[in-house]
Amino acid sequence: MTETLLHKILHNPTMGLKEGDASERLTRAAVVRALFKLDDGE
Repeated sequence: MTETLLHKILHNPTMGLKEGDASERLTRAAVVRALFKLDDGE
């Protein structure tokens, strides 16, 4: 049940990150990294 719920929650954001050309995807990935502070450990 938890797996199904997570899939429903994350499906649209994941698909949104995959849309567009390579440049747009890189920009979105940079925003996500900054938003969640994924680069802080480096």
